[in-house]
Amino acid sequence: VVHEAYDPRTLENDLAFLFLGSPSVSFYLQFPSVEVEQQLIDGQEKVKIAGWSNTYDFGVKLHLMETEAPLVSHLLCSA
Repeated sequence: VVHEAYDPRTLENDLAFLFLGSPSVSFYLQFPSVEVEQQLIDGQEKVKIAGWSNTYDFGVKLHLMETEAPLVSHLLCSA
């Protein structure tokens, strides 16, 4: 489902959801407790992120890109 306000000219609201017919994994994901999350942040733990995007330098990528980034707190992320 493509975002109803997607603008292909500006790429504003470049977001879509993919609904699967069945679960893609056979286990349930659990989020860490606040204490464990803080330990990961304090330890400068890195997480993998992936997606397709307009990089501004190289245009739209048609293959999946992946990188690592430091885990940051919700407070810092929403600032």
